[in-house]
Amino acid sequence: MRSIEGDGVALADTIPDEGAVEAFEDVERDVYRQQLHDTLEECLDALPEAQSDTIRARFYRGLTFKDVAALHGVSIEYTRQTERKALTALRHPRITRKLAAFREDIIQCHSLRGVGWTAFNSTQASSVERTVERLDRLTDREQFYTELLSKEVGQ
Repeated sequence: MRSIEGDGVALADTIPDEGAVEAFEDVERDVYRQQLHDTLEECLDALPEAQSDTIRARFYRGLTFKDVAALHGVSIEYTRQTERKALTALRHPRITRKLAAFREDIIQCHSLRGVGWTAFNSTQASSVERTVERLDRLTDREQFYTELLSKEVGQ
């Protein structure tokens, strides 16, 4: 190999290897997913066992309310209520703070959904406007729970 300007670097060493870049991106994506999964598991572990089991069955395994109810030996309505309570608990600021690091990535992912004419025609808003509105709702909800928690602690 020919050296560039006598510094001992071969020309082949300066050409990027596309396979290595893809492999690096795959590893980076896998690490990110594992970190997100670990954080979600940590959040689910903070819930009562029935709630965390219901969330895992519904969202990790894709089971229906009927399937989850049969699995736990409870009614479908009880399963629905347990899921609602779990999702409400997951919106608590103590838990949402743990997921804040992933917030921008999730918002960026959602901003690319519904960018066509049909979505605009039905909502009369662009994908950017819908993303901002979604972020505002999440921020308002987080502030509400923070204020509610501070009132409960103050009493």
